[in-house]
Amino acid sequence: MSPGDLIRCPQCSEMFRAEGRHIRRLKSHQRACCSQPCGARFRNGMTSVDRLNSRLDKSGECWLWTGSKIWNGYGMIRHEGKRLLAHRAAWIAAYGEIPDGLMVLHRCDVRSCCNPSHLFLGTHDDNMKDMIKKGRAVILRGEKCGSSKLKEGDVRKIRSMAAEGKPTREISIAFKVSKNTVTRIVSRWAWKHVT
Repeated sequence: MSPGDLIRCPQCSEMFRAEGRHIRRLKSHQRACCSQPCGARFRNGMTSVDRLNSRLDKSGECWLWTGSKIWNGYGMIRHEGKRLLAHRAAWIAAYGEIPDGLMVLHRCDVRSCCNPSHLFLGTHDDNMKDMIKKGRAVILRGEKCGSSKLKEGDVRKIRSMAAEGKPTREISIAFKVSKNTVTRIVSRWAWKHVT
């Protein structure tokens, strides 16, 4: 057998042109599939749905993903030769393809949950509104923001100095911030929450 020869896929029986990797696999008595998705579908006789279900803990209301996870806690699975978030794979297995531009969102807010009844489709805006509605939005203001140079006491002092008639330039030098920052603080465009 040489590259370019037509061979039949042992998995799906489709004809395909052999490449170097197919020939190496056949010479080492391994299965040579026509494509990665084909090999993934038939690997160990398990479908993507079988692999998904084998890694779910269905003992509670949330069906928790017990397989590999990415840094933020979402499960990850191979689905038809591609890496896919586990909850998205669960949606596809239960309801079919996900339309373009939509995300799979959680009603339960458990990132590793793959229970199709806890999932719903929505846009990025829907996801942000859901996050705010459920109180998961973290807004860092003032000195809680890591890049802030000022404290709330400094802001009060800046406003009092401006009220006394001190020049913006003098205030900015005293607090080692820009004149623009001082102007924004005095006009309450910045640090609005400080009274």
